[in-house]
Amino acid sequence: MKLLTEPFVQKKVIDYLEKVKGFNPPEKPTGLNEHGVDIKMKHKSCGWYFLVECKGDPSESVKQPNGWRSSAMNSAIGQIITRMHTDRKAIYGGYNYGIAFPFSFKEFISSRNLPKNKESFLTYMKTGGLPELLNLSDEETKIHYISSLKDTVMLRDIVDRYNIKDVQLLDDTFKFIIDNIGSLFSINAIVNYLESHKIKTNHETISNYVRHLTQSFLAHCAERYDIKGKEIFSTGKKYYLNDLAFKNYLSSDFNYGLGKQLENIIYLHYKRLGYSIHIGSILGEEVDFVLEKEGIKKYVQVAYLLLNKKTADREFRSLEKINDSFEKTVISLDDAPLGNKNGINHICAWELK
Repeated sequence: MKLLTEPFVQKKVIDYLEKVKGFNPPEKPTGLNEHGVDIKMKHKSCGWYFLVECKGDPSESVKQPNGWRSSAMNSAIGQIITRMHTDRKAIYGGYNYGIAFPFSFKEFISSRNLPKNKESFLTYMKTGGLPELLNLSDEETKIHYISSLKDTVMLRDIVDRYNIKDVQLLDDTFKFIIDNIGSLFSINAIVNYLESHKIKTNHETISNYVRHLTQSFLAHCAERYDIKGKEIFSTGKKYYLNDLAFKNYLSSDFNYGLGKQLENIIYLHYKRLGYSIHIGSILGEEVDFVLEKEGIKKYVQVAYLLLNKKTADREFRSLEKINDSFEKTVISLDDAPLGNKNGINHICAWELK
């Protein structure tokens, strides 16, 4: 069987972008952030450059008996992610990069020919959306793959880029985030936790490590927002993983609930759609997500199950306190939607569009 080599893949991608998508001919990559990029092309309708990393089948000499495809995928992801951000503050000029999200629920069920229902959604929550996981059969191999992927991203994008000396401390910081997804905490909370485990560190170091982890898209940060005062709080943030597989296969905390997993998935859903996301606060109540895109806001409350009237009233209450006309929604894993209450919609998580 003939291998699909990297040059072959590059040629096919260039032909497709030029002939089908209306791109200009490729240009030679320049600058540090473009070093080693396979394809650099600009679309005829805009001034943006698109940088493309291509991968073909590895040669026989680099194949490994159990998991060479994973090794090739890890390498490709590492190469792509190292170019996915710059420290650019200006709106124009420099680079804009899209985040490489894992499969959405829609893509997940399509790839596995599963029905769109609660059972499939629960499988998605348990498995995560990394495409390569779908090709791995046993749990031990999946754990090895996720751990290898995490290490590859950390070493290539963080340790090498920022000359990190204490790799174990960086890993411990990420593990803290993994074990506390969807929970409000400060940098001081991480420092105090580490010091309670006899790990010496300081606020500046951990603050830098957390920033590196989010800039590498292993995790995402959501700041708190005062809905009434329209201001960002200076303390307390929530963090979410770019894929739940990091939680499901690497976490040392086996007592976390489905509610936090669901919250993480809903966060990623709206992040894929291009929304800016904050954690809302209104008159002493928390709103899980305040979404904004192109001047339009949405408010979302996430609940595992609305088991009874008391629970439902609690989840709807914070949204009822918001006095504007923007869309308000409660999302849960209940078997059927509860309809509309006081202008607030309730939908099942697997029905999100």
